[in-house]
Amino acid sequence: MSDSGNNKKRVLIVDDDPAYARMVRAFIKDIYRADIAISGEQAITFLHKVPADEGVDLILLDCEMPVADGPAVFKMLREDPLTKRIPVVFLTGNATPALIGRIMELEPEGYITKTATREELLGYIAERLL
Repeated sequence: MSDSGNNKKRVLIVDDDPAYARMVRAFIKDIYRADIAISGEQAITFLHKVPADEGVDLILLDCEMPVADGPAVFKMLREDPLTKRIPVVFLTGNATPALIGRIMELEPEGYITKTATREELLGYIAERLL
């Protein structure tokens, strides 16, 4: 599911909570093409099917998901030649110092909390897509 507008940067939202993912898409869809995957496996499958000229410019990746959590999915993305260069920003509802330290050791482009406002989220994405 993506919005039309090939001149827009494309963001993939990966979150096991469909309601939250839809909210994020609603926040960003006027500025970015926004796709949703509800699991790490679905995200990787989607990324392999996207035509090269329509590639994803940024991935918003939930930290805490069942089966494969965000850090595990991030490692899979970095080991895959097709996805290793896509910037990843973690989404977290649990911004404890231990979790933030664990994800930042992986060297993503950053993280943002799930409590961020629409304006904060858009600003954060814009900074990473310069």
